[in-house]
Amino acid sequence: MAAPPRPVSVFPRVAFRVAVAATLIFSLVIFHIQHQEVARQAAPTPLDVLMAAQRGDGGWAVSGEQPRPQYDVAVTALAVLALIQSGPAPLDEPLAPALRAGVDFLIRTQNRDGQFGPAFSGLKFTQYLAAKALGAAADLPDADPAWQTAALRARERMPAEHQMVALNRQLAQPQSFPGNWADAGGPAVQAALELLKR
Repeated sequence: MAAPPRPVSVFPRVAFRVAVAATLIFSLVIFHIQHQEVARQAAPTPLDVLMAAQRGDGGWAVSGEQPRPQYDVAVTALAVLALIQSGPAPLDEPLAPALRAGVDFLIRTQNRDGQFGPAFSGLKFTQYLAAKALGAAADLPDADPAWQTAALRARERMPAEHQMVALNRQLAQPQSFPGNWADAGGPAVQAALELLKR
């Protein structure tokens, strides 16, 4: 007599399918976590963006399709202010060469009378930012004496404080800078303003 047929159990098939599904879900979760970590590590910091945007002449420029060199001094001044605030001893930090090059750019663009750049509608704004940046650089411990001389010349041509009330407010609270100004300035200005917010 033949043995009765064994009942076919569906448990092994179901267990196999559950194990495959669980393995697939677990693999997707691990992949997602690793991908997020790689993306987080790959995202440049504002300081990385600012450093990458510095030109060979030490200055920073407005980015975009049309160069606007009349704003180079203002953008460089914002970058210098951001670098000065980026650490407790900016002249001892790895950023010191970039800071020195930025200040030297400002000094090279300063006229003998202390004014910066060509005459244009944003000259007062540019003069004010450049004077603030040179003044902050000159106040650093171990600042180059040439920085102090340039800062004094710049202060003589600085617009009156009451004319720069809005800019003072914006420098004190960089998040209040008009979005269109930051956007027009491109990544370097956005990075500098982000660093100044800290």
